[in-house]
Amino acid sequence: MTAATVAPALAIMHKRCNPFGNATDRGPKHLLGGVYGPQYEGGHKWACERPSAGRYRMTCNCGHRGQPMELCGPGLILDPGGKPFMHPGHNSREFMDRVSGACPACLFPAEARTWAEVAERDQGELATLRSIGYEFSPQATSLRRKVEEARARLDELNESGRIHKCPLTLTEMS
Repeated sequence: MTAATVAPALAIMHKRCNPFGNATDRGPKHLLGGVYGPQYEGGHKWACERPSAGRYRMTCNCGHRGQPMELCGPGLILDPGGKPFMHPGHNSREFMDRVSGACPACLFPAEARTWAEVAERDQGELATLRSIGYEFSPQATSLRRKVEEARARLDELNESGRIHKCPLTLTEMS
């Protein structure tokens, strides 16, 4: 048998654990389920260096599904001092309890996002007016009314149950 007839060895490729979407060049696709855009991403991009143990997805009782995530399982890692310790893995209950308190789509339905954006924009304009000494101008008074209206609408959405805290469950994808 010659070298030309021997099949090349198969390489096993491992994907990296990627719980927050930072292991790609593009960064997270959806911050808080798409509620926030890339301008809120921040300067530090943390990423897990461990190999993935599987693909997982967060789901809620209302039927919302998160993006697929590659997550690592339990194993030994080194602390900054070089000592090994047991890491529970990002597919563990311990990790998921910290990041899965509520479904972003249930906390921020489309109408709530709209009113929150109105309030944030108008509060920013109010801050600008305050900084240049126009805090009591007719424009500032109008903006304060708009902010209060947005807050009232958000309160109504909350009281009616359209904004609600729906827990997430981590499920492995086949």
